[in-house]
Amino acid sequence: MTAVLLTPDSRAHPRSFATLTEPVRRAPGAAVAVVLARVTVLRADRDTAPVLDRHLRVGIPAPHRWRMAADVLVTSGGPGQPAALARRHPGALVTAAYHGPDCWLRLRIGGGARLRMRKRTAAPGAAAPPRDLSWPVWASLVHAWLVAGVPPEALAPSSARLIPARTGAGGVAPEQTVLLRTER
Repeated sequence: MTAVLLTPDSRAHPRSFATLTEPVRRAPGAAVAVVLARVTVLRADRDTAPVLDRHLRVGIPAPHRWRMAADVLVTSGGPGQPAALARRHPGALVTAAYHGPDCWLRLRIGGGARLRMRKRTAAPGAAAPPRDLSWPVWASLVHAWLVAGVPPEALAPSSARLIPARTGAGGVAPEQTVLLRTER
């Protein structure tokens, strides 16, 4: 299980806490992961039960039938890739492309909002996380926040922080932060 805290820069949109559980299952004939992600979101601004989001995340290159069923579609590439994916796969709420420390997203809501996520590294000299959270996982978290009613304008500008967890050696894993900004 992974726990992440979303902190929008705007006081109008309070924090949101998400936990993600995702058994990776490869679809028959798929060369990449086809994942049924399960994310529970608890919003600090609502006195309601947590929202459970279950969605299908597909990585490219996956067979066409899986891409057409995807809620979240992810590939490696640059800033123009998510818009092209969104045009070819109209059912996906989130399309994403990543390269190095950057990931660009296109959201099906909010007028086709475009976001850019950037990993912020830990303090100089800090050990690398034992299991770096991948860009596809971050794209799934964005999907879950949207489903939980966090508006696109609250996602950017904001930051999301992986809550440190205990490692197998009894230590604490280093913090990982992603900054989200509106892409023009």
